Amino acid sequence: MHKTLPRSFLLGFVLKSTLIFAGGALSTAALFFLFRGEPGTSYVDSYKLLAELNHVLVNRSLILFSFSLLLSLAGIIVLAIVYSHRVAGALHMLGMHTRRIASGDLTRTVRLRNTDVVHELAGDFNKLSDHYKGLLVQLEVKTRELSVSINSLEMQPPGEGDPGSSGRLSEKVTEIRELLDQIKL
Repeated sequence: MHKTLPRSFLLGFVLKSTLIFAGGALSTAALFFLFRGEPGTSYVDSYKLLAELNHVLVNRSLILFSFSLLLSLAGIIVLAIVYSHRVAGALHMLGMHTRRIASGDLTRTVRLRNTDVVHELAGDFNKLSDHYKGLLVQLEVKTRELSVSINSLEMQPPGEGDPGSSGRLSEKVTEIRELLDQIKL
């Protein structure tokens, strides 16, 4: 079933709305008349006072908003500088260490703050540097042993050489090659 509104509904709605609006306007006028304040204060003077208060309120709100905005921007800039230093400074240190490794200097380690973003990467660089340092020390020891063996062979007169000395030399050369294979990147 389809219900329709009675014809009198629209007329009643308009009359009730008009009565409510008129009652509100009359009560507002009565309140203004009763609480008009000082004698001689007119509605125009009250309106001017409200306009002036509105102007002062808007100006102070703008000042407060501007101060808050500047303070927020300053905080954002400070945080950006601090965090960029944590990243860029740490990457700069890693770059310096990489250049040292490339030039053959394996004596230094990278030291970063625990709060730096790439702190773990610095630890990995230090492990890599230590590993290569150990391989280079082993290579140096094997090279000295090979040099001593070659010198002892050269000191012997021709024909009196130890038949096992060439086998020892080839073993030492093989050990050196294995170490060099580990060093290759």
